[in-house]
Amino acid sequence: MWMQFQEHRYYLLQQEISDSPDMAAFFTDGSWTFSLQPDLYTSDRWSIEQLQEILKDSSVMIGPSRFPSDSLEVRHLNDGIFLKCTSNSLLGFNKSGLLIYRYGYPENYREFKDPVDSANLPPGKWMEFLRNLYLVAKLFWFMANLAHHLDMEENISYQLSAQGIRGRQLVSTNFEIQFTFLRDEPSKAPDYSIEKSLPVAELRSGWEEECIEALFRFFCLFKEGRISKETLTTYLTKLKRQ
Repeated sequence: MWMQFQEHRYYLLQQEISDSPDMAAFFTDGSWTFSLQPDLYTSDRWSIEQLQEILKDSSVMIGPSRFPSDSLEVRHLNDGIFLKCTSNSLLGFNKSGLLIYRYGYPENYREFKDPVDSANLPPGKWMEFLRNLYLVAKLFWFMANLAHHLDMEENISYQLSAQGIRGRQLVSTNFEIQFTFLRDEPSKAPDYSIEKSLPVAELRSGWEEECIEALFRFFCLFKEGRISKETLTTYLTKLKRQ
């Protein structure tokens, strides 16, 4: 069953790239990849119509914006749906319950101009703190919402990875976040990845803790633990209040 999910995952990833060749460079230069699936494989768990309804129902509302996409216009595939969420993100959702989301770093094509000391970093050499924190937080929130469409007795697996982070420095474009230590050594890790399987009931009630742990491990690749879990929890709480 796991091999069937892996085959479907590979197919969805290839489908996303081939259907949006204009976005391939975003993913090549560095991107987030997030996937989730029920551990019990069922090829036709949901119909195309149900996938669209589940995607809409599981979306995270932040003010007037909907995540993963404000647009609900999807393209039907033989065994699922495909959605170009934004100019740099894509989503594929299979009838088996497998979902894959990809997000190319905007930092790949923008120069960083420090709002405090006027120092610059070229494209591809930085990661913005809040943007990436909030992206990961919304992915976990979205996953917890989607888990309400699964049986409580089931397990759900997720995989989160960030490719192409070696040589990047963690920075902030927000004047309110004064990280005086952000301009230190860049990340030496080429990639980041976390993979886990847990009961649906546990995910529904404890997604915030799962999210904080994933974020803490990611930012440790830049700051070696100097961004605490308490700090991350504060920003997650702010996001949920928006």
